Amino acid sequence: MRHRFGSETNARDSTPIVAPTVAALANRDDILQRIENGDESALGELYDCYAPNLYRVLLAILHSPEDALQEVFLRVAKGRMKQVRDVRTYLHTCARHLALDILR
Repeated sequence: MRHRFGSETNARDSTPIVAPTVAALANRDDILQRIENGDESALGELYDCYAPNLYRVLLAILHSPEDALQEVFLRVAKGRMKQVRDVRTYLHTCARHLALDILR
């Protein structure tokens, strides 16, 4: 199975086997600014970099994490990223909170 982020996944539980590295984002501040300005390619770069790890976080909480993963990045697209200091922490926190909201 292949996800949008292009990594191979385990057929048994759909967890990514190989994921892109965070180093793929050369300048995080630039990416966040581009997302703020509505640049969809910047959002795609962020997705490609962080989606595999977020998928695993969500899979640990939810049986079917695909919709929640999309919702995390929709929130990023609609949110104000200027206030975010650590992208990884922000995305993981958003994913965990969303998963817990879904379970309620």
